[in-house]
Amino acid sequence: MSLTDRVRSANVTLRLFLIFLAFALLPVSGLAILGINHISETSAQQIDRMLISEAENVGEIIVGRLDLAQEYLALHAMEVREGSTVGTHDGDRRIRKTKDALWFGLAPAGFIAIAGEDVATEEHLRQAGTVMLRVPGETAVEDVYLVRALDPADLELGLATVLVGEQFLLGDTDSRNLIQDNCVYASDGTTLFATSASLCGSFAGTMDDYAGYHRKTVEGTDYYMAFRKLLLQENFLTGNWKVSVITTENEVLLASKVFQKTFLTFAALVILTPV
Repeated sequence: MSLTDRVRSANVTLRLFLIFLAFALLPVSGLAILGINHISETSAQQIDRMLISEAENVGEIIVGRLDLAQEYLALHAMEVREGSTVGTHDGDRRIRKTKDALWFGLAPAGFIAIAGEDVATEEHLRQAGTVMLRVPGETAVEDVYLVRALDPADLELGLATVLVGEQFLLGDTDSRNLIQDNCVYASDGTTLFATSASLCGSFAGTMDDYAGYHRKTVEGTDYYMAFRKLLLQENFLTGNWKVSVITTENEVLLASKVFQKTFLTFAALVILTPV
């Protein structure tokens, strides 16, 4: 066979090989690309659901703890009426005892005026209800109190109070999930409790709906923030709070990135196997 014939034969063989590669690899490559796109969309949807679900879980915990504080407050008021807790309310926020990171006390009827509350508050107290008051704090911008009348028929006898602290609502550092930060906002957007005051303040005012999430860059780090509304108005006459969970983007996307890398490796092996 002449050199020319050998060159022609080699060209034909190369063309046949390229045709084989095209017909063998193009369908697999196309399916791999479609699979990667589908996985990316599915991962994004799962992340959305995961973030909002986490905010809902934290919100349910906070509502449950507020209900527990309300029960403790009712017991405290009963103890005062029965005389098992002694002392007079000579100060607006006199502390009597503590329990589970709650601070119980007594206050005169005028205490509700400090928070600028109105006739609706007094009426709620007369119906043996519990109200939530936000007053200027000593160590925080505002302190949050639950307040209950010692005798609903006579508010002048005084009020039983409980100061709700951050440790009670959000847990101490030993029990918290340290890969995320939790924030609690009042109905007007004021940050009431925060595991990171600066980070929670960065997302304040971005929660207009009942629930949702936002992505934001703070000091060069990308964060995801999921939130939901807490319906407290009917029970505590305080407006509806909002709770948020903030996590770094890297932490949120970690599982998704690992799965996508595994899929890409598998797809590459499938594509290269025929070769």
